[in-house]
Amino acid sequence: MNGFSSAVGPYTEGSGTSRSAPWNPPIAVRADKTGFRQKPDPGSRVLAVFPRGKALVELSRWKGWVQAGDPADGRIGWLRGTLVEAAK
Repeated sequence: MNGFSSAVGPYTEGSGTSRSAPWNPPIAVRADKTGFRQKPDPGSRVLAVFPRGKALVELSRWKGWVQAGDPADGRIGWLRGTLVEAAK
């Protein structure tokens, strides 16, 4: 288990498709000063700003955004899909 609540599911607000990550793959932030947001919206509140290489766990995807969990403290937030990559 990854320590994240099983109640966390794909984002459902509004329309669009989502895809749950079936095994919660590890991902890494691709760029410095990447905003970790409360919702998948560029105007949403920034929960944290991560450096390049920050390790996260993918939870789901929605309209070009990735919902991720921070294994360091359990926070859950959203990042643009172009700003993350598979962990090496």
